[in-house]
Amino acid sequence: LERKLHTLAQTGGFVPAATDPPGARRSPDPSGPSARLASKRSEVAEPGHPAATEGRSALAQSYDAIVIGTGQAGPPLAVRLAGAGRKTAIIERKHFGGTCVNNGCIPTKTLIASARAAWVARNADRYGVTLGGPVRVEMPKVRARKNEVVRQSTSGIESWLRGTSNITVLEGQARFESAEVVCVGERRLTAPQIFINTGGRPAVPAFAGLADVDYLTSTSVM
Repeated sequence: LERKLHTLAQTGGFVPAATDPPGARRSPDPSGPSARLASKRSEVAEPGHPAATEGRSALAQSYDAIVIGTGQAGPPLAVRLAGAGRKTAIIERKHFGGTCVNNGCIPTKTLIASARAAWVARNADRYGVTLGGPVRVEMPKVRARKNEVVRQSTSGIESWLRGTSNITVLEGQARFESAEVVCVGERRLTAPQIFINTGGRPAVPAFAGLADVDYLTSTSVM
């Protein structure tokens, strides 16, 4: 039995006849393991067979350039690349516009503008203006104004990118699989040039006693 199994392993299911010259092989046994394997491969290769399309989603989509992040530099860079005829993908994890539009420059300056208006009103007499009552700051209205300014900025950036020819906008977390392959969920993208334009987040310093009190960061204050 061991000799027969050894022979089958060496011949792949072809068993030489006793009258054949040494090294000769006969036609494959239609019920042998090689024939069954070939039949299985044929089934997989048939169009429409479930296994025929298995793994296609793993193929990387090719671009000329990939931009990770839609902060201050990302959208103008992507639009310039697309305008130069380069097929470009731009990826955003959470909020279009990045740190500046959502948690940095624009919302903070919008809050400062409201504070400035309150200061001017409270000091109106310096400018020869008399108010009929005390000046009150209503934070829900201040925050609502800030949110609307941010919304206009983020929606404008998103519309700009989606409306630009030669740009594909993807939403999700980008991660590098290799030097030229980026994954976004189950999608794989590849490009010879990949620009990293990720945003920032507040760093909490290790001040003594800070953990014992409530404090605000540039993100939580929003």
